Amino acid sequence: MKYGENIKSLLFVSILLLFLTQCYYLNSQTIFKMPTRPYGAVIVDYDLDGDNDLIVGCSAIGSNDIDSIVIMFNDGWGNFDIQGFEANNDIFIYCEDLNNNGYPDIISRDADSVFFHENNQQGGLGNYYSICNTDGNRRIGGISDMDTNGFSDIVYFDIQKPYGWGIVYNEGNNVFLDDYFYSSNSGALLRAVVGDLNNNDISDVLVTSNLKEEGAYAMINNIESFDKNMIVNENWSQGFIVNLDNESENDVGLINQSSSILDSTTVYTFSNVNQTITLEDSAFLIGGGRINNIIDFDLDGYPDLSVTVSSWIPDPAEDSIFIYHNDQNWNFNLIHEYYIGEHFLPSLISGDLNMDGYPDILAIGYLDPTVDYIQILWNDRNGGFIDTNNVYVYVKERRMNELIHLFPNPSPTGCFKLQSYSGKIKTVKIFNLSGKIIFKVNFSCQDINIDLSNLDCEPGLYVCLIELEKNKTIIKKLLIKN
Repeated sequence: MKYGENIKSLLFVSILLLFLTQCYYLNSQTIFKMPTRPYGAVIVDYDLDGDNDLIVGCSAIGSNDIDSIVIMFNDGWGNFDIQGFEANNDIFIYCEDLNNNGYPDIISRDADSVFFHENNQQGGLGNYYSICNTDGNRRIGGISDMDTNGFSDIVYFDIQKPYGWGIVYNEGNNVFLDDYFYSSNSGALLRAVVGDLNNNDISDVLVTSNLKEEGAYAMINNIESFDKNMIVNENWSQGFIVNLDNESENDVGLINQSSSILDSTTVYTFSNVNQTITLEDSAFLIGGGRINNIIDFDLDGYPDLSVTVSSWIPDPAEDSIFIYHNDQNWNFNLIHEYYIGEHFLPSLISGDLNMDGYPDILAIGYLDPTVDYIQILWNDRNGGFIDTNNVYVYVKERRMNELIHLFPNPSPTGCFKLQSYSGKIKTVKIFNLSGKIIFKVNFSCQDINIDLSNLDCEPGLYVCLIELEKNKTIIKKLLIKN
């Protein structure tokens, strides 16, 4: 009997692995229709089940339409259970734990206010709170605990008068103080992004201006004040703080975006050593591209760029996504181009949506009133993106999977915790992608620890077969990631 059960388990997992490895012959959904125009989106594990979900803010188009927030719950394989919630003026979407309870809340904004929906911890929207009002059409440049009081604050900039950037401080208990503002003396449009520039685990602010008089400068955060450090007196359309060279300190990138698809956008990369910011190199992005994401797409330890180019011309012209690879020497090389049709100013969001360890891309037709869908491009792990999900699920058992909580996933050490809300666990077997059992344990309990750290497991994807009482079987993916 025991031998027969082992054969049955092996066949079951072999079928699963067949579908995992024969990815290019299977189609998983990549285009999702929204109730109205998708205006902003974020990738986040909203229900804390270990899988990244999608949250989309949809803006009403006609007088009979309503704004809505769409939450797309991920089953861990890139399949989504879509739920929509009526909302009010939810245009741009961000996520952060604002009340410090461990669950990400949904932050949204329209032209003149910023507010958030509390995570109700049951897969829906909770209480609704106002964060601040503004006359300057605010954009959020970053969310971080700027005053180190344990609650995340909001760094913003205004794209209309009064020009400048500021901070809304989160005091806890849903109390927000909009009491820091840095005005633009020259009337320039200032953009602010957040990141640690002096390696003290406290967020600083990088400010860029579209006028040479303001230039680009770093605001070093001293908690109660800021020190202004000028970088260069030139005009810039974007800036970012990221570790470009895989060293200990974050570096700086400044972008001079072209206003024409016939010209090139230029990225200037600056090294940061002991707060001395030095120009290292420049890269040219074809077609006046706009940088959307700075993320390590190929997992080589160096962040790459995703860039969109919008033709601004009706069909048959098409918008494109360009992927520029970090050459590890302060420059970026174009390695992939993907046509996404006529989106009109497309916006990209990146995150791992099928738990294979590689960031995927979500594209939305920002500002296009004729497009009511979002599109996922799956990372093919070779520097490109495809329409087909390369980790596909054969049997979808979302309801059962919700009753098993496996975390942290991914794990940097190979140590996981397994909790069952559907009866006691009888057996856990873990397979590598060759179908070999590398871990097996029998017991009768609802909470267990899985430790693969002593098995010298290579970083990558593994399959966990969980057998519960009453002959229930659940499959989970494990990801060990450095």
